[in-house]
Amino acid sequence: MIDTNNTQEDELERLFPQKIGLYDRLRVDSDRVVYRGENGGVLKVLNEDDQRYLSVIADSLRFSVLSWGQASRLLDSYVDAVEYQNQDGDLVYSGSGWDVVYQYHHVTYTTPSTEREYDKDSFDVHPLDVASRLVEWKVPELWSIRQVYREISGEMVEVIE
Repeated sequence: MIDTNNTQEDELERLFPQKIGLYDRLRVDSDRVVYRGENGGVLKVLNEDDQRYLSVIADSLRFSVLSWGQASRLLDSYVDAVEYQNQDGDLVYSGSGWDVVYQYHHVTYTTPSTEREYDKDSFDVHPLDVASRLVEWKVPELWSIRQVYREISGEMVEVIE
């Protein structure tokens, strides 16, 4: 008989290496994967009871994915493309030519040619969800992974302009 628990643990060890960029793995098991970053950030993958998907939290940004493989690719893509900083309580996500700053109930998105501000009254979602979508939109691999999830789950997304 095959020991499926060890097989799953081995697969999780393979998918989630000891280190991803500046983040060191603290825990890996079938319930959760946790990394702590040198920058104070935290990456998590949560397999919560009775959910058909996994929750991925990347430095306070929330995403849903369908599998451990998607979660691993999402974390790799995020770490490769996004620099995270906590500046006196403001969460700053920076990439190639863009910044998304989350302040309590307020999000600012800037590029060299654009600056947009969103507050809690701009959408029917929490401003941190707006920040997640803006970061996802700016990182093609994140967008691609999330599109697969949306197609299968039927999740609707409010367009942010």
